[in-house]
Amino acid sequence: DFTFNKRNTLSDASKEVLDKMNGPIKITAFATGADEQGDLKKTIYDFLDKYIKHKKDIELNFIDPRQDPVKAEKLGIKFDGELFVIYDKKSENLSNLTEQEFTNLLIRLSRDSNRKINNLIGHGESSFEGTKPSDLSNFASQLRNKGFEIQSLNIANDDALLREGTLLMIVSPKVKVLPGETKRIIRYIENGGN
Repeated sequence: DFTFNKRNTLSDASKEVLDKMNGPIKITAFATGADEQGDLKKTIYDFLDKYIKHKKDIELNFIDPRQDPVKAEKLGIKFDGELFVIYDKKSENLSNLTEQEFTNLLIRLSRDSNRKINNLIGHGESSFEGTKPSDLSNFASQLRNKGFEIQSLNIANDDALLREGTLLMIVSPKVKVLPGETKRIIRYIENGGN
């Protein structure tokens, strides 16, 4: 690949993800044919070709959403050029064709289940939803793109969510955690929590 940014070559990270995926990946691309703006089907094929060359059991099919609007609607297709990807009985749509976005989708589909992160609240912690400079909404967005589910948790009210989470995040509390809450956190860690 002699292109400036190696756009015709998969990154090592993407290759590693594909190598760990056992079984076929089925991709249905909902794309109209060539028009004055270009050939969307060719663009999609060119993008996916490097994946197909690395993993031989990727199946790619094209459907014109104008020819089969019922199927497009049934699968939640909203944009011309959107992909519907199936792997291991799980599916997801993708409308942004970048290597990072597609590889993140494959990571999410290959996981056994969504991993949950509990974000401790109630002590003035940085927010995963806020827009202040101290908030972590961009970080939360990246975690969600990697297949994590983030939920807020106030353990003063309920520690049941601690049993469901993979990870408890305590991000810059402004107020001291209460003794009862500290005991719950310690118990969570002692029972294998992170």
